[in-house]
Amino acid sequence: MSADKHPLSHVRGSVLAVLAACVGANALAAQTVDVVKVVSKKSASKVQLPGEFMAYQSVAVRAKVTGFVEQVRVDRGSVVKEGELLATLVAPELTAQRIEGEAKVLSMESQRAEAEAKAVSAESTYEKLKAASQTPGVVAGNDLVIAQKAADAAHAQVRAFEESAKAARSTVQALKDMES
Repeated sequence: MSADKHPLSHVRGSVLAVLAACVGANALAAQTVDVVKVVSKKSASKVQLPGEFMAYQSVAVRAKVTGFVEQVRVDRGSVVKEGELLATLVAPELTAQRIEGEAKVLSMESQRAEAEAKAVSAESTYEKLKAASQTPGVVAGNDLVIAQKAADAAHAQVRAFEESAKAARSTVQALKDMES
């Protein structure tokens, strides 16, 4: 297909005519440009602008207990991994609570031993009264019921002290876990 028969050939010619009319004949002529070689130099002037660096990620760090910082193992801006020890705290109140809890465990175990002795005594009294009640008129029926209830109460007291000692041991263990 020749240039004259091309479907857009008349558009091309009219566009060139419009450009020549709008810009002028000089616009279609070649333009000259000055070219300079690039050289690296230090800047003669300085500009100070206020700015602020923002952290990529920010995390709030809180201690489980109140205490004093004994050692800091990282600096501000250090990259750390999950579970890494950042600082060591000393918590005298926590140590005092643990020692108090251990004393409470010993106290509960002592009270449990005392309650066991009373339970054995109450059980023995009940068994002797029960044996004596086999003979009519020796022991009143009410005295036998009272002795049985006293033995049951003494056994319940032993179980209560066992549970209290167990709870105190759990508290001590939790405090030990916090200290480490």
